[in-house]
Amino acid sequence: MNTDRIAFITQLAEPLAASLGLVLWGVECVGAKRTVLRVFVEKAAGSAAAGEGDASVRESGVSVEECA
Repeated sequence: MNTDRIAFITQLAEPLAASLGLVLWGVECVGAKRTVLRVFVEKAAGSAAAGEGDASVRESGVSVEECA
């Protein structure tokens, strides 16, 4: 049953993420009584300047505003 849920959520989330310049790279649905849904996204290649070091990784990550 979780496989069906994940496939359905993926079908909904992929075009939405793409429209925001993001890439959906994972969906998890875990738990029995209290289900937890995790949706993993990252910026599409070329949407942020590539840099080196931890600071550039944090600056080029996906913000909460981009997920809202």
